Parts: sequence; C-alpha cells; structure tokens
Amino acid sequence: MPRGILLRPGRHKEDGTTYLSHALISPLQSDSIKATCAACHADLDAFVHGIQEKMEERTIAIGNKLAELTDKLADAVASGKYTEEQLDAVRALNRKGQWYWDFVFVENSEGAHNSKLDNSCLDKADALIEEALKLLEI
Repeated sequence: MPRGILLRPGRHKEDGTTYLSHALISPLQSDSIKATCAACHADLDAFVHGIQEKMEERTIAIGNKLAELTDKLADAVASGKYTEEQLDAVRALNRKGQWYWDFVFVENSEGAHNSKLDNSCLDKADALIEEALKLLEI
C-alpha cells in the first residue's frame, strides 16, 4: 500500500486551471486527488506502483550494503589493524551515507513524491558506502 505523499501546490492544467492539494495522503487513496493526477497520468495506479517498486528495491539493496559496512566497521575496530584516524574516516562516510539513506526511508512516499531527489540521495549513499568499504580493504 502506498505511503502518504504531499502533492505539489500551484500546478496548472493546459487550460490554465490551477489545482492545489496539501493533503498528506496517497493519490491512490483519494478519488478526488486521483482524478486530478489521472489528468496527466492515465494509469495512475501502475505509474505510482512502478516508481515505488523500483525505489523500494533500491532502498533495500543500499540498506543491506549499509548494514554490511556497519558490520565490517565493527570487525575493523575489533581487529586492531586500523588507526583511529582510519576508523574515523570510515565512520564519517558511514554516518553520511546513513543520513542520505535515512532521508529516502523516512520521506514516506517510496519515490512517488520526488523520485529524482530520492534517487539522487540513494546514489550519494551508495557512493559513500562504497568509498568507506574501500577504506576497509587493507
């Protein structure tokens, strides 16, 4: 089931009519909002679910990489092979990657609200995680 999304206010139809919504509800759960969105998106259900399925898949995959990084960082600390400076560099990357991943996870629309921003955040999280994992390949 889609999570709530915030529709952008001030959008205009071709005839100049403005439609607004500040409802924190999925357009798939409101007939009036669904009718407005369907003016541009003929199969709104498929459109929204398609975005959400792809976003959920990416969020889970990158979340699993983040968990892997966290485990490897714990192992690195326990190993005694790394200096505090090296560990701090990995910790910083881990925190930053976690922040970008968290943003997508708590944004609450699974990409339906702003999939471009969510994908950008996941790209950043993935790159930071990869960078941190490489630092642990000593």
